[in-house]
Amino acid sequence: MFPIQFSIKISYKDFYDFFRFSTNKKKHYKRIPLFLFALFMLYIVLIYRSLILMDYESVGYYSFIFMLLIGYYLWYILLVPKSAFKSLSLVYSFENTYSFEEDKYSIKIDTDAYKELIESKYYVLFQAFLTEKYLYLYTQKNAAHIIPLASLSGEQVDALRGVLRRHLASKFIDYSN
Repeated sequence: MFPIQFSIKISYKDFYDFFRFSTNKKKHYKRIPLFLFALFMLYIVLIYRSLILMDYESVGYYSFIFMLLIGYYLWYILLVPKSAFKSLSLVYSFENTYSFEEDKYSIKIDTDAYKELIESKYYVLFQAFLTEKYLYLYTQKNAAHIIPLASLSGEQVDALRGVLRRHLASKFIDYSN
């Protein structure tokens, strides 16, 4: 099965999904919508309580706080990823070729302006996450290689899962199930 080789170019959608994952990874992955729903329910309860007690001033106060929280969340989810992707457009504007072997992985960057072959052992990875759509290989706490699983076959994904489990142990987290 090894070596596994493929070339990918990261799209804005891939980066956006990575941004959402990286801000919510570990214990909070996929829990933000639940938090927003709970916040909305609390808002409804507080509004209902204020209307029953005829405390109309509190309705405006609760609405203002709720709108500020939702506005911040929308700004963070919609505008921050776009500006981050634009600032990193040089990094994501070209195609990378990845090669995975039993004991190491390599990334070949080949553009007109920049050429490099990076080879590393798996143990240098800070962490790795496998989701339903992506494999994220963190080389540092806040830097990762984004690998869309659509570019791999099912057998290749299973082989990578096994290699990462063997080499990274607790630093490999599988959210794909």
